[in-house]
Amino acid sequence: MKDLVYTYPTCVFKWEDGKITTSVSFGGQEIKSTIPSEVLIVMVKNANEDMFKRSTSVYKQPEEISNMGTMAVWYTRMSQLTFLSNKYIFPVHVKVSNNGIENNEKAIEVSKLIIEKI
Repeated sequence: MKDLVYTYPTCVFKWEDGKITTSVSFGGQEIKSTIPSEVLIVMVKNANEDMFKRSTSVYKQPEEISNMGTMAVWYTRMSQLTFLSNKYIFPVHVKVSNNGIENNEKAIEVSKLIIEKI
């Protein structure tokens, strides 16, 4: 695992379960491999709607999620749900499947648990 410096409190969970596969072509040959499933949660304190809009403005075609804090969007490309609630922004990255819908559902579950605690 690489050493990374995070600017906000961050939790990263990774586990080898063989559920996520990837493939690349190299020299005309396809190479398949598995990568770890992961959940990454970042906490940004003292946040507001302007900060939320600015931080999610880089998402191309985000999907708005209703009934999730003050504001929430899902960005399929990053497999990430970002929400604003009680002056916190939480980007919640979930990659536990090759299926984007399943990742979205799990991100919503994790986000609801966080909202209950803040």
